[in-house]
Amino acid sequence: GVQTCALPILFKNLLTIVALGVCSLATQAKEAVSIVIPTAPGGSFYLYAKNLEPYLQQWIDKEVTVDPRPGANGTVAYSHMQTAKSLGYMFFLSSVLPDTPYNQLTDLRPVIDLGSQVKIVFANAGVGQQNVKQTMRAANKPHYTYGILNNDAIAPALTAVAPHVKGRTDFVPVVYNRAGDVQHNAVGKHIDFGVLGSKVVQPLAESGQVTAVAAAGPYRSKIFPDVPTLTEMGYRGPGDQWHNRFILWATDNIPESVVATVRQKWQAFLQSAEGQAFLRNLDHGLTAQEAVQPEVVIRRMLTK
Repeated sequence: GVQTCALPILFKNLLTIVALGVCSLATQAKEAVSIVIPTAPGGSFYLYAKNLEPYLQQWIDKEVTVDPRPGANGTVAYSHMQTAKSLGYMFFLSSVLPDTPYNQLTDLRPVIDLGSQVKIVFANAGVGQQNVKQTMRAANKPHYTYGILNNDAIAPALTAVAPHVKGRTDFVPVVYNRAGDVQHNAVGKHIDFGVLGSKVVQPLAESGQVTAVAAAGPYRSKIFPDVPTLTEMGYRGPGDQWHNRFILWATDNIPESVVATVRQKWQAFLQSAEGQAFLRNLDHGLTAQEAVQPEVVIRRMLTK
């Protein structure tokens, strides 16, 4: 008789344990926070996200991880965020791009502007000279290959360079999905030029594997202060599209209070010595006003 009575009690306790487990998993999912990036590990987005990760974790008091979702100019990352909201809060770290499958002002919430990192045009060690013009003159080739990431907008800038050097010089783009592939093929002299973020190029240039020949942006790189910009050398291109503008977006399941906290903490961080060192280390330029007005920056860049 005692064993018969114990079965319902045991079953009831088992259901309670299962229910508690499900609730615990649901709570953990809600508290999970990730920074989704649209490229594979190794490039500028991954580098910036990993640097931002500990600060974001501190500001919102939750564990944060970086989640690379490369492919299709951000489409893979965006689709993941829309279908996996139950997994927790998702921030999206990307750059302002002219053509995306989502509206960068309404489909995602712009949270903070993280500034601009200058892109560096670099040449392989076999052809590299002091700057891009001298490099092409020295190589004296009918065409040049350059490695570029599939979500980059640097092509118009390099195409604009060619006529100024010799009438029939052409640039042939070679598109890669990973920053590491651009690096590997430039170092191996399979391509003449590459275009990547200055922080990614830095170790390759310091080791003599490549030569930085131009800064693709409106201002010089702090890492490569002696390398002139394409504009300084007389080349005209699409302005802001010559460099990445990093924006942190939020999915709609992140409470407005969390978004407000991140904005407040970011603005205060930029006014500190630690925040200025953070920007310097990543070779980013940013004004205090732009920092918490990402919508203004996005509109300006998309209307160029």
